[in-house]
Amino acid sequence: MAKVFKVKPGGLHAFGSLFKVPVFIDSTLASPKKIVVPTGTYTESFEMTPKAFIDIEGATKASFGVAKKIKKPKQAKKKAKKQTKR
Repeated sequence: MAKVFKVKPGGLHAFGSLFKVPVFIDSTLASPKKIVVPTGTYTESFEMTPKAFIDIEGATKASFGVAKKIKKPKQAKKKAKKQTKR
């Protein structure tokens, strides 16, 4: 992948359109005022608005993670043992 995308191994790059790769953004990332975008190196990134990122990349906005309510397990009632006198 490092040869195809021309980045260091493990380096992330947010701009998939440079490599003709479709770009997707989770709808929860579209709501903050600014997002931090990786540049393909280990040490550099920059801030931009989500709208600018979506417009530049032509990114598809979708919901990838759905929050589910987790039910708390019911605690078993402890039966009180009757004490018998000896």
